[in-house]
Amino acid sequence: MDLTTKACIIRFTNANGDNYIYPVPYYDTETLAYENKVLIPWCIQGAATAKAGIVKFAICWYSTNENKKISYSFNTLVAEGTILEG
Repeated sequence: MDLTTKACIIRFTNANGDNYIYPVPYYDTETLAYENKVLIPWCIQGAATAKAGIVKFAICWYSTNENKKISYSFNTLVAEGTILEG
């Protein structure tokens, strides 16, 4: 499956325990094309950085059919990152 043909969001939980989604605006398929890799931008700010601590996130790709029902869905496992005091 070519995931760059699907919509993508990043689901995350900030250090306060609040849940959010970040809609991925585009894919960079050129920069690392020689390695067969795609870069997925995430502007980590606002809700993600509201409090220092652990941010948990998963990347989710999906598509919908003509009835607005999900016809394809793929999710990564949950990963963690640390937001430092700023």
